[in-house]
Amino acid sequence: MDFDKKWIIKIGDKEHTIEADYGAHVVDPENQGDLLFNREGTLVVDGKSVRTWNGSELPKEISVEIESKPVILRKAGIFVKGLELSFEGRKINPIEM
Repeated sequence: MDFDKKWIIKIGDKEHTIEADYGAHVVDPENQGDLLFNREGTLVVDGKSVRTWNGSELPKEISVEIESKPVILRKAGIFVKGLELSFEGRKINPIEM
């Protein structure tokens, strides 16, 4: 799977990889001005899916815990792939992909 964004956070001596795919979209063949989502989105932590959603229901915010610490994925702005991740209240920069 190709992910839209990827982050690495460190808790103690252990690194955790967080990846997000907000789903794919296509143009509606019946109404060329509309976009349809044809693949569900997913949030993956250390290679395991922890949350999925229907591509047409993009959540504004998803909260999960890693080693009992809060991690929040947010949709930033109006663009589908505008994602931000915060860990313990700090914004984490994504890894260039």
